[in-house]
Amino acid sequence: AAAPAEPLGVRLSVLLTKLQLQAADVDTAMQEASLTLAHMAPSVAADVGAAQEQARSTRGELAALLEQAAAIEASSAAAVREIRQVLSFQQAVA
Repeated sequence: AAAPAEPLGVRLSVLLTKLQLQAADVDTAMQEASLTLAHMAPSVAADVGAAQEQARSTRGELAALLEQAAAIEASSAAAVREIRQVLSFQQAVA
């Protein structure tokens, strides 16, 4: 013979208790995640600050390299001009 079915009130009460337990588990997990994030925040902020400083430094180094490249280009152009003048003079004399 089949077992008698539980009354609807009892089944609803069991379901409600299970939902309350799951809600408590979710709440605990959220609190733990919040604490973890709160503990990580200073470290993450420091890492972001270090990355920003490194980016500023790299931009400064790049600007200096671009200035050096421009100076080298200018001196090379001047040297090429002088060589052309010497060659032109040699051709004119020869």
